[in-house]
Amino acid sequence: MLTRAGRERPPSADTVEAFTRAARACGARLTIVDVPNGRHGFDMVDHTDESRDAAKPAFDAVLASMN
Repeated sequence: MLTRAGRERPPSADTVEAFTRAARACGARLTIVDVPNGRHGFDMVDHTDESRDAAKPAFDAVLASMN
């Protein structure tokens, strides 16, 4: 599970893109939730519907993996 912030800082965005390419190249199962208006740390600092909508599937996926 990867949440991808649309307003990410360039160095971090480059790292996220490299990770995404590597995960896909090796066949890893990867679910991406795009947050177009999100910035780095959006899940902690931006209390918006978009942030909550992005965090919920990630939270649910972690919980499901623990069962």
